[in-house]
Amino acid sequence: MQLDRDAAFGLARARLELLCDAGSFRPVRSAVGDGVVAGHGRVRGRPVYAWAQDGTLLGGSLGAAGGETIVRTLAAAERARAPVVGFPHSAGARLQEGVAALAAYGAIFRAQALAPEVLHHAKRAVIDLHAAMLSGAVTAPATLLEKALADELDRGAARLALGRKATVRAAALINGAAAHTTEVDDIYRDGIYHPGAPTIPVPTLSSPLSNEPTLRGFS
Repeated sequence: MQLDRDAAFGLARARLELLCDAGSFRPVRSAVGDGVVAGHGRVRGRPVYAWAQDGTLLGGSLGAAGGETIVRTLAAAERARAPVVGFPHSAGARLQEGVAALAAYGAIFRAQALAPEVLHHAKRAVIDLHAAMLSGAVTAPATLLEKALADELDRGAARLALGRKATVRAAALINGAAAHTTEVDDIYRDGIYHPGAPTIPVPTLSSPLSNEPTLRGFS
């Protein structure tokens, strides 16, 4: 298994080496176990930043540390006004880290520039999300979750759909359930996902990878 892990990590590094001009790739230091190799180099003489995931580390799942590595790579590329190339090899969010892993996706999405037409549809999705949350907040299962998580309410940095304070974990669960209650497959026909899916309220609540709100730019 260790040989497989080493080979996969080497494959992630090899992808970046093959992308860049020979000998030009320079890796950046990343956290142990974050599952992401990142750095910068040159492609046909032009500067480029890149990252690749190690698909054998916990199934290639993305955690907070891996998300931070990707966000730092995106930020460095923005400062250098250079393009970014990513090689995803992931089974999804690292469930062992809970909300922090899902928030990592929010931080990555926020760090990427959006084309005007993409931003337009993203705004519509956020509006639909909040509309669905408001109508679902007064019925089960959201009301049942409020009772079950009563010790996490009236404190914390997050808010429920109707304004009540809550911990990030409680708000993510309750708001996600509320949004999904009144939503059906065709409520947002221009998208390929449920705008009120339980995972979406998470990055809109809080991101441990950023000191600024994830929803900056949607106002």
